[in-house]
Amino acid sequence: MPLSNILRFSRHITYVAFKLNQEVTTTKSLAYD
Repeated sequence: MPLSNILRFSRHITYVAFKLNQEVTTTKSLAYD
């Protein structure tokens, strides 16, 4: 597996995790509002 593919994949994982974390935080703040 080329290094560029690994970097792209890890960046995608980080992005997805960041988006999920944002949504969870938003849901929590809405629930506890």
